[in-house]
Amino acid sequence: SDLPERLDIAAEDALQILRVLQESLTNVLKHTHARQVSVELSLQGDPAHFVLAVADGGGGFDPASPAAGRGLSGMRRRAQQIGAALDVVSDAHGTRITLSYPLAAAA
Repeated sequence: SDLPERLDIAAEDALQILRVLQESLTNVLKHTHARQVSVELSLQGDPAHFVLAVADGGGGFDPASPAAGRGLSGMRRRAQQIGAALDVVSDAHGTRITLSYPLAAAA
């Protein structure tokens, strides 16, 4: 989406956002048979939130299942550490992981 050239996000928070992105993409590679994946970055809402969304066309999984593994719980922990919300939606048509980071937290 139409993003400014620079966002004022604390380096520690930006690292956690990067790690969520990395884990999301690793999960697509390791656990799905997806033929495509999309990564979307956008600004939404008022007050503004930086939103990272990773979606795949794999077979999906049950996010509430204990078998969801440490990766998902690690992403939830990272989101909580930086005051972001993590939403995981998965069904037979794929999975979408959305991280919403309030930019006010970066100030």
